Amino acid sequence: TRTAVKVDIKDKIEFELPDAWGGHVSVIASSRPGVAPGWSVHLISEPLRAPTDAAQYALAQGSVLKANLAAYAVAKEFEFADGGRIIPVREYTWKSDDHDIHQCQAYFIFGDEAWTLTFSAGAEDYAKLRGALPDLLRGIRPSGAKVLQ
Repeated sequence: TRTAVKVDIKDKIEFELPDAWGGHVSVIASSRPGVAPGWSVHLISEPLRAPTDAAQYALAQGSVLKANLAAYAVAKEFEFADGGRIIPVREYTWKSDDHDIHQCQAYFIFGDEAWTLTFSAGAEDYAKLRGALPDLLRGIRPSGAKVLQ
């Protein structure tokens, strides 16, 4: 069964996805082009094919990143504690054309779906904005009681 997910970032963005929507969900927010600091946030879901937890899902996603991103290098992997839940987080860099991309991914399991939050920025902007990541991570949660972490 699908668990509705609530996104609440400093009470500015909040939405609930109806169970009937099904399928994959992708939500993208970004800074205006040409305005510094430049950033983007992607939140995507996918149905789980087999039961797993967030740590196992994070491990599998790491393999996908390594196989698909040019000059992929992990900067830091850690677990972010938010109340009673532990959120696996990976910070890494890769190259797109001649640009170094800095990204952070966090992994969530809600019901029978996996959710990945990806925060992206250039090197200078990432360093400026990194301090906001804890608030962003705290803002991703299920709207119902079905939580597997």
